[in-house]
Amino acid sequence: MKEDNENIYTNNIEQKYVPYTLAAVITSPIIGWILVKEKGYNFGELGTFGYFLGGSTVPLLTFITILLLIRTIRIQNNQLEIQNNQLVIQKDEYTLLRKEMEDTKKVLQEQGKTARMQ
Repeated sequence: MKEDNENIYTNNIEQKYVPYTLAAVITSPIIGWILVKEKGYNFGELGTFGYFLGGSTVPLLTFITILLLIRTIRIQNNQLEIQNNQLVIQKDEYTLLRKEMEDTKKVLQEQGKTARMQ
């Protein structure tokens, strides 16, 4: 149940912020190209636009990167918990198998003794 809540939370974050960030990253160079080619702005005059572009997109991309990193850590944590549970189950199975093998060994030794008596 805990895993489901975390997956819902991380998926909601991705669904909210990733499309807006990608839209901003994709449209910013297009706006710059339109300003230079279509509107006739001198490229040297667009230095402040470049600073704005870098200043606005880099923090957004960094934020998305941090969100994805947190999601990756949660996924790995869940996988480690599942693996740990499987190891506990496997340990229990090996314990039962060892006990069964010991019982089988005892039965075979008794059968060997019986066979030698006959």
